[in-house]
Amino acid sequence: MTLGADTHSFADTFPKLLLIQAVRRGSRPAMRMKQHWRWRTWTWEQALEEVRSFAVGLCQLKVQRDDRVAIIGRNRPRLYWAICAAQSLGAIPVPLDPDSSADEMAVVLAHAGAKVAVVEGEEEVDKLLSISERLPMLGMIVHDGPLNQSDREPARLKSFEDVQKLGREAGTRPAALAWEREIGKGRGSDVSVILYVPGAAGRPRGVMLSHGGLIATARNANAFDRIGEREIVVAGLPMAWAGDHLVSYAQSLVAGYCVACAQSPQTLFADLRRIGVSYLVAPLVFYDNLSKLAMGRIDGADFIRRRVLRYYLEVAARWGEKILNRERVPRRAWLIYQCGDMLVYGGLRNRFGFSRIRVAYAVGEGPGNETVRFFRSLGINLKQLYGRTEASLWIAAQPDREVHAGTVGRPLPGVEVWIDDNGELLIRSRGVFAGYYKDPDTSAEIKTPEGWMHTGDAGIIDSKTGHLKIAGRAKDVGRPEDATRFAPKHIENLFKSHPTL
Repeated sequence: MTLGADTHSFADTFPKLLLIQAVRRGSRPAMRMKQHWRWRTWTWEQALEEVRSFAVGLCQLKVQRDDRVAIIGRNRPRLYWAICAAQSLGAIPVPLDPDSSADEMAVVLAHAGAKVAVVEGEEEVDKLLSISERLPMLGMIVHDGPLNQSDREPARLKSFEDVQKLGREAGTRPAALAWEREIGKGRGSDVSVILYVPGAAGRPRGVMLSHGGLIATARNANAFDRIGEREIVVAGLPMAWAGDHLVSYAQSLVAGYCVACAQSPQTLFADLRRIGVSYLVAPLVFYDNLSKLAMGRIDGADFIRRRVLRYYLEVAARWGEKILNRERVPRRAWLIYQCGDMLVYGGLRNRFGFSRIRVAYAVGEGPGNETVRFFRSLGINLKQLYGRTEASLWIAAQPDREVHAGTVGRPLPGVEVWIDDNGELLIRSRGVFAGYYKDPDTSAEIKTPEGWMHTGDAGIIDSKTGHLKIAGRAKDVGRPEDATRFAPKHIENLFKSHPTL
């Protein structure tokens, strides 16, 4: 496909972005995955071919525009390609957490009306087959990996390779052109993905996010931290979470950087060290666990080593963040810190897998001030962000050298904030969701006709820094007396066990 010079206006959907990346960065790495203890790499050109063949295969299986396609599994290149393949046909991917029970999956899949499910492997296949009577619309399960099909219904099952084979067999020039024409029909206002979040009375709600909203949010987030094509990202968040969809999918397709998939959750930290991640978004609990484990190892060291480690950590606590922020410090303090960097801090960064990290974000409940300060004292640019799935995740983030305790930073470019008379924070941006799937009443409660979205959080604008503070839930906190009113202008327990350093 020949692209004109002005591709910015053309790139209003993710399949179109893939076409552009395949032209601009065809031989650069797009995805990596560890298989049989070796890393395999796919270029942007190869990723396009994988998506094309799978999409044409899905078309042969009668997947059409507005069909919902469930995506269930841990971070795998083929699952990300399945998302893009579904979107290229105008279908809507619905990622689900593979750790959900069969009953939980049944509720979401029935509500979404998923026609096809693309899953990681045998465990997910068995869960879906066990609830198949409750899912009459689910006609096909596509699995990535070999199965023992002796006791299953082969008519309902196809491997990822089988679907791609269908696509390649139909992949004549007219079929390829028909596929590209289907991509051309896509618009930025189309629903790109449905991400389910907990709702009232335990009923999950499907958050409908548009292509244009996600792409605008990804562009603004990339510009905020100067994220470019040379970043290395390890996909470790659940694919059903907005954080993974932004970082491992949307921002990658916008910037053109490489996403590496860990072999398993148990090998995540070894993979972080081997890959040399440069950009990371993870729950606050992830960083909490790392800092506690590091301090535990220090406490378990022999007397002399423990004294040395504690001395240099005290130096880091006093001067490290100032040095990271490029503030002036006494030369003697700077020299001692550099010595500590060679003896202690560099080793800790390497153990964390952060030896090459440039930008890291912590997301989650609680201020996490001590954890953030600990990592920043070691020279790691860890910051905090504030977001909601309904806002395409990104609402506010801390700029470099502006990490203030108790704040979540400034609103990102393109995000308007408004603190109403009750102290509730409302936001407006292109990334705000289109609505909850099949729930117009709740959608109208959360999103005003003017496009403002109720966050439910009590917001304060710090008068000294101009940064946003979250004081809790608005219904519990009310309007703080010192709040500045701006006129209009979830994730816990990601790692089931402690990581191993």
